[in-house]
Order: sequence, then structure tokens, then C-alpha cells
Amino acid sequence: MANIEFSEEELSKRLEKIRDQISERGLNALIVASSSPAQSFTNHGNVRYLTGFVHRYGPTLMVLPLQGDLTLYASLRHIAHIAKTLSIVKDVRLSSPSNWGKEVRKRLDELGIRDGIGLVGMSSIQHSLYESVKEAFPGTDLVNADDVFEAARMIKSPGEIELMRKSAHLADLMFESLTRSAKDGEWIYKVRAAMLYAADSEGAEYSDVFIASEPNVVYGQTLMGYTPQETWRRFRSGDQVLSSVYTVFQGYWCQELRTGTIGEPSSQQRDVFNMALEAHDAALNVIKPGAQAAAIGQAAFNVLKKSGLEVAIRLGHGLGLDYVENPLTRAFPQPIVGGEPDLTVKLQEGMTLEVHVFTLDPELKRPSVALGDVCLVTDAGVEQLTKFSRDLF
Repeated sequence: MANIEFSEEELSKRLEKIRDQISERGLNALIVASSSPAQSFTNHGNVRYLTGFVHRYGPTLMVLPLQGDLTLYASLRHIAHIAKTLSIVKDVRLSSPSNWGKEVRKRLDELGIRDGIGLVGMSSIQHSLYESVKEAFPGTDLVNADDVFEAARMIKSPGEIELMRKSAHLADLMFESLTRSAKDGEWIYKVRAAMLYAADSEGAEYSDVFIASEPNVVYGQTLMGYTPQETWRRFRSGDQVLSSVYTVFQGYWCQELRTGTIGEPSSQQRDVFNMALEAHDAALNVIKPGAQAAAIGQAAFNVLKKSGLEVAIRLGHGLGLDYVENPLTRAFPQPIVGGEPDLTVKLQEGMTLEVHVFTLDPELKRPSVALGDVCLVTDAGVEQLTKFSRDLF
């Protein structure tokens, strides 16, 4: 796949959109933090969204004034060089993260900014970095401004959607690999390795997969969730197979979930699968501009409830440059954690979200089923960016 680099014109439009949000909030500057994508599924997209730069193995801090140049802070000389070479930021400063708070204060003093300072991404970075920033601004009210980036990033541009299509294609390739190699007697770790190769050899920046397989996969009773032990067995005829794959292409995430069997499915496996498929269809049918995002989950809940099934994990979340993106994710609370869905979130054309149904029999007698796709809200309703067949493989 060819590299798609966003033009300075598009990055400038993004910056203008963010600055409009800063102005509307009555702020003068933002301090923007991003986590390492190698260490976190969330909060590593904000700096990349504006600059094109990401530090894969460490945090990044940026000063974004309402007027004036962006400033990036790097902790290693070669990272500073990469940032200057690959991003639109020319003011890249080398400093230890323990001093970033003082360096940010120095930069804002240069700009004459003493108040109206917002923080973005601080809730999920290293505590020491957060404390460094707080200590540098004693007596200053630093405002949580996560919503500034949320509002700007929730509608994807045509270029972003194209990258998400490519990421979804990589996920489809992983499932094509799974269905080719998942046979009676085959080691699961070998199948997993082939799936990862299918994505990585076509340009995936990151890929991962879990494969849960037993005669009946029951959530909470079966090894699943990226543990090596889940792959230390061979597929056997009659096994049920649940898999979730993750891909990132040039920063943009995809998740796809599918369920299959080794050999012909049992009547129980087929029946539970059909219930999950009906729930997934009901959720997808809700998606259109103007619809309440929380109604997606409710539609699936209503179908599963008739069958005596529950959900093991939340029914969806926003995604893009981060695996989990707000405000959409607030419409899908985790069932175990509890909480109410945010009923104020409405779908808009250009939003992207993951919709997945992962079933749970509360009596742990029936097998679980996993189905999930990346969806784009279009003027006509919904487009599933992930294309691999949802039927039992």
C-alpha cells in the first residue's frame, strides 16, 4: 500500500479548526499531551492529528497557542530530528520530560500568556509528567480542554476515511488468513503468526489478534485476551473459534470480530450465532445522521434480552487515530463498570465507530459469539468498512 501523507494544507485546516474551538472556549493556549501508542490504546492521536508526528515509545508534549507557532518537546536527540523532519512543527525543543513543565511555562512566558490555559490528554499520561506541568503553574487554573480535540476529530475528512478503509482491508486480510489455516490439528500460535504476517506484510503499523478456541467458547470461562497460553493448543474438529483483530494503518485504527467453527457447527452454536447476528443487524440499522448514538446499543440489547443473553463488553466505541475516541464512546458504557449512556451524542455524517456484539449467557451454559465491524456514518445511513463475511466461517 502506498504511503498517504496529509498535505500541509489539510494539517493547516485542522489547526484552524482547533484554534476556532480554543477561541470559542475563551482560551489562549493549550498544552497537549500524547501517550506512546506502544503503551496505550488511547490518547496518542492528538499530537499526530495536528503535526503528523508520533513518538512510538514515549510521551509527547506540545504547546498550541491561539496565535503563534506550535512547539514540540522531545526527550531524545534522534526523536527531535524525526519530529523536525516528519512533522509541520519547526520549533522542536530537546529536554527531559521531568523538565517539560518548566519548559512549557518558559514558552508561554515568551508568548505573553499567563492565563486561559487548557490541558488536553493529561488524564492518561504518566503521572510524573502531569505533576511536572502542574508544578510549573502554581496558582493557575488549568482547564480540562479534552473536548476541544474531541469536537474537531469526531468528523473524519475524506483522507482520514481512506486510511481507515485501508486499515479495515488489513483486518479483512487477517481473517482471510485465519479461514485458510484454521484446520483440525493445526497449532493456534502458527495460525496467529500467519494472521499477523498478512497485515504486517501489507503495511500495518501495528497489528494484534486474540483467538479463543474450545469445544464451546464461554466468556469468563475460556482463555482469551492476548495471553500466550490461549495459543498453546491445536485446533480440534468441533471447536468453536472467536477472534478479534486490530490493525493500524498510518495511525488509523480498525477492529474486526468474527466467529467460526472447525468443521460443521453444532445446532446450539448456530442458534446462538443467529441471535448475535440479529442483534448486530439491529444495531447497524440504527446508524444514520441525527440518530442517538446510545440507540445503537439499545437496539442490540433488546434483541439479546429476548434470547436470555447479555453482553460481555460494551457494544461500541468511537475510533480513528485512537482506538477509543470520545464523544461517541460515552454512548456505550461498559456493562460491568456500569453507568448510563450519554444520551446527548448524536450521529453525524463522517463519524466512525466500532459496533461489536460479544454475547454472554449469564448461566454460562451457551457459547459466546463475537461479531464486530468498523462503521462509517454516511448520508444514506451506514457503510461497513470491514468487509469480511459475518457468517460463521
